[in-house]
Amino acid sequence: MPPLQYHYLRRPYELVPFGAAEFRARIPRRRRRRLPDSAPAERVAFSVYDIRIRHAVMYQPHPAFAVDESGKRAT
Repeated sequence: MPPLQYHYLRRPYELVPFGAAEFRARIPRRRRRRLPDSAPAERVAFSVYDIRIRHAVMYQPHPAFAVDESGKRAT
C-alpha cells in the first residue's frame, strides 16, 4: 500500500494520504528564515516531507532505514 496517491479528479493533481495517516511538505529554514510558500522554485534547495503511517500498516524492512545496535543510522 503506497503512503500517498493522486486525487485523480482534481486538476492540477493533488497528493492525498492513502497508507499514510497524514503528511505535510515543508521547506526548511535557510539562514534561520523559512521561505514563504510563494517563493520561486529556483530559491528552494530541497523540501522535507513528514509522513505518518497509519496504525497497523506494515512495511518490509529496507536498508535505507537500517540502524546499528546503538540506534544510529547505519552507513
